[in-house]
Amino acid sequence: MGLVDDPIIRKLFEQLGVNAVPLGVPDVLPSLQTGLINSLLRLAAVDAGAAVVHKVKYMTAMHLTQAIGATVMAKKEYDKLGPSCRRSDGRLQRTSRPSAQAVRDENASRCGDEGERLTVVESPKEMIAAFEEQAKAIRPKLEPSVYSHDFREKVEKLVAEFRAKK
Repeated sequence: MGLVDDPIIRKLFEQLGVNAVPLGVPDVLPSLQTGLINSLLRLAAVDAGAAVVHKVKYMTAMHLTQAIGATVMAKKEYDKLGPSCRRSDGRLQRTSRPSAQAVRDENASRCGDEGERLTVVESPKEMIAAFEEQAKAIRPKLEPSVYSHDFREKVEKLVAEFRAKK
């Protein structure tokens, strides 16, 4: 499987027993053509631009990666930012980056020309649940290289509190 060198995804794939090969976008198509990889983890919109969409037939509907929902920085670093980076209320200006839904819509529309479209496959709920359990199991294994134990516990507590309110 071809993927970017994301330490979280890499550890998850190790947990799942997936043999992952980190590749840059220019290397994906030749790697599919030569058989170095037989699947990939990418945004479909990126792959369509790289002609990869013509080499694959199926795409899972399951979202495997997350979009960043917030940028967190120390106050001393924030204070170094110029006024053009701040809104009148002191918060950071939004960038022109598209929302997660906009990216998903773009991906769906760029999955090949008519007659060459990828077939989107729904993943069974049991498989998704098992996948989520494996993902939870790797969280401690990412300490301290990706985040600290205290930070992980704080984030998990905040997520649990947020979900409890919904």
